[in-house]
Amino acid sequence: MDWKKAGLYAGIFALGGAAFAAASSGLGRRVCVSAVRKGIKLKNCVAYSVGSVRENFEDIVAEAKSEDEAGICCCIPEETDNPGTE
Repeated sequence: MDWKKAGLYAGIFALGGAAFAAASSGLGRRVCVSAVRKGIKLKNCVAYSVGSVRENFEDIVAEAKSEDEAGICCCIPEETDNPGTE
């Protein structure tokens, strides 16, 4: 086994043990609860923002489709009665 991998496994084991000990103590438990609460709040804020962006995008797409169906386009010149004269 490579010493680098062994060190990595030992470090992960030590970190897990420290996290368990911190979560078992009163202060550590309060810190973990606070962190999880903030994470849930962040998730809800991101979900709300994504929903708002999605609604705006759907409105833009619907407006673009309606303009396309109406024949409104800034790229193509409108038809005139006399082609060739502008």
